[in-house]
Amino acid sequence: MQIGIIEGFYGKAWQWKARFGYADFLRRIDFDFYIYAPKEDEYLRENWKEPFTEDKAGKLNDLSKIFREKGVKWGIGLSPFKAYISFDDSVKSRMRKKLDEIASLNPDIISVLFDDMRGDTENIAAVQVEIVHFIRKHVPSVRILFCPTYYSFDPLLDSFFGKRPGGYLKYIGDNLDTGVDIIWTGPRVRSESIDTEHLKKVREILKRKPFIWDNYIANDGEKHKKFLYIKPFKNRDRDILKHISGYMVNPMNQAYLSKIPILTIKDELISEYRYDPEYSVGEAVKKVCGSRYSDKMLKYTGDFLSGIDNIPESRKKEMLEYFSSIEEDWAYEVVDWLAGSF
Repeated sequence: MQIGIIEGFYGKAWQWKARFGYADFLRRIDFDFYIYAPKEDEYLRENWKEPFTEDKAGKLNDLSKIFREKGVKWGIGLSPFKAYISFDDSVKSRMRKKLDEIASLNPDIISVLFDDMRGDTENIAAVQVEIVHFIRKHVPSVRILFCPTYYSFDPLLDSFFGKRPGGYLKYIGDNLDTGVDIIWTGPRVRSESIDTEHLKKVREILKRKPFIWDNYIANDGEKHKKFLYIKPFKNRDRDILKHISGYMVNPMNQAYLSKIPILTIKDELISEYRYDPEYSVGEAVKKVCGSRYSDKMLKYTGDFLSGIDNIPESRKKEMLEYFSSIEEDWAYEVVDWLAGSF
């Protein structure tokens, strides 16, 4: 059972420097993998049929190399937009070319992502299964993760992407190759808790243990971008590890600040010690920000969690002056957030 992260959010994606740095960070905290899948990368989503630019291909190749050098598995997320509407010979030909392009980057994992697309389409489950099987056949040595369009029981998905077809998840569970993992976000798209009883129910439907994609700290979108989730993970008891095939955090748009809550999920799920959320987040702030700044950083966590619209202007000015004086990447992220650069 492997634990890692997926850069799978909307909005401002991470800089390449930050991505490269995560190889060493994840190795040091005993995480197993990183998956590159920012929603802003059009060559893996809306324009997936188009080849990567030379610069993008070069950066991805560098990313692959550095993760391999650090002994951390790396993956890439492909969202074949609209392929399930008509998976004909023309689309299959384009798919082969994209898969060859991806395979040349030597990924350990390919995530086939049908999240956040219209789902009220006839035979959608059958066509998505066909696409995943097509991909698996073309890259048989790579681990495949599949994210269905309805990746939670949350009715929010039906309101955004159309009412889910009857038996959608059951069909996928019954017909998808059991060697393919199925991504699941828990009871909700953004789950406050994930417990074993819920996971047992999902396993019965999917005919396999689900692979958790955890949006607990993700802050993309109009509502959540106004918050910095500098907080400890909670309500993810390590007993859930017996009931899942893998676990990955979808972090914040702020790569350096995301390390703080990521360190706490490490403590909650895989540390040998009894988990104390508040102690864990305090220690995580010290590790990421340094002891010199940790007390002040912890002082402002209440402001980060209350949201930028609720911070008084005088307090915001005080925070801007303080964090602007610190020449560290995590502090730059706070300054950008306070300035409204989401």
